[in-house]
Amino acid sequence: MARKSACGDYAAARTMLIGETVRLLKLRLLLLVPAHARLLASAWELVEKHHIY
Repeated sequence: MARKSACGDYAAARTMLIGETVRLLKLRLLLLVPAHARLLASAWELVEKHHIY
């Protein structure tokens, strides 16, 4: 079996995160709250830097 590239791994993890988020929203187990773009950008940098998913 061929190993995925780092870019492919990232894309797969991102797709899984989005899918899980949508699933939890449909089950009404997740509440999304509005946030400022600057906060989201900072949070995403931390997620990527520390591989938090």
